[in-house]
Formats: sequence, structure tokens, C-alpha cells
Amino acid sequence: MGSYIADYLATKNGLVIYSGTLAVESEANDGAIKSAVAAELMNINSQYGGGIPDSVTVSSWSEA
Repeated sequence: MGSYIADYLATKNGLVIYSGTLAVESEANDGAIKSAVAAELMNINSQYGGGIPDSVTVSSWSEA
């Protein structure tokens, strides 16, 4: 596992509810980083609200 910076876009019912950059701990592959971003967004939702996305797209990621 390593630390990565991921640029993402999260939508619900076709509308963007989150977008930006997150730091995540993950394995170094697209699927694992997408899962880590989705899990972090779930944590953000449970703490602050905002909704649970039905789709998360990671446009790019790199080592932190």
C-alpha cells in the first residue's frame, strides 16, 4: 500500500455532487484507487452530509 493523490468526479442521478482531489491509501492500480476514493467519499458523507454517489470516476492519480 502507498499514498496517492487522485483527481475524481462523483455523481448521483447524473448530477455532480463531489469533484476534486483526494489523498488516499491504496494499492497502485486503477480499481483499488477508485475504491479508496469511493470509501473516502462515504466517510465524508457520514461526517458532513452531501450524498452518496452512484458513480465515481478517477481521471488521474499519482504517488503522494
